[in-house]
Amino acid sequence: GAGWDEETHTIRVWEIASLSFIPNERPRDQLPFPAIYWNLSYRRPVLIRPIDDRAFWTGYLDTSIGDQGYIYGNLKTRSVYSPALLLPHALAMRYLGMARDLPALPVYHASRLIGLFSYAALVWLAVRLVPFGKWVMAVSAIAPTSVFQAATVSADPISNGLAYLFVAGSLAIAERRDLDRKEWGALLALFVLLFLGKINLVPLALLPFLATRPRDFKMKAGYATLAGSA
Repeated sequence: GAGWDEETHTIRVWEIASLSFIPNERPRDQLPFPAIYWNLSYRRPVLIRPIDDRAFWTGYLDTSIGDQGYIYGNLKTRSVYSPALLLPHALAMRYLGMARDLPALPVYHASRLIGLFSYAALVWLAVRLVPFGKWVMAVSAIAPTSVFQAATVSADPISNGLAYLFVAGSLAIAERRDLDRKEWGALLALFVLLFLGKINLVPLALLPFLATRPRDFKMKAGYATLAGSA
């Protein structure tokens, strides 16, 4: 749990894995949370110190999700983003942790990895689509801070990946100039994906309107109807 807010995102992942998609919808006595993920969170102690990685894994590698009991009290998540942003992590939690009852730490790291792979897939597609600046996009996407955040249980891997995809897709469509219904629909689909992300992505919605002009659309009032739809 050393990533930013990883512990509260893990609570939300547990909720989504339990098919409860609205945060804090079910009280904790109805949906108890595995205590191991709270107790072992790196940011729980007041003083954060380096840990002995070998001793940590030796001590907890075979510990199951329920070995330390469950929290039934007033424990809420602050992770209130779209369920889509944590769906990959929740799939790992549901089908590896809940269904197969694998140990807690391997399930946790599987959640991290599936989030990282999802981010990588979105970024790969973005780099393929963007008509220029491919190296700039690729280098920023694999910068150490970007990869660290993408490898944590968080809403950021998918949200950041969607941001890259929206920028790349918008610029690729704008390069065509003669925009028909197909391109109009593709831009609308990109808006749908963008607004699944965190609210800090909203300013990116201006990009298609800055990169295109009303006369670029073959559709009558295509520019205006796109703006209204967005």
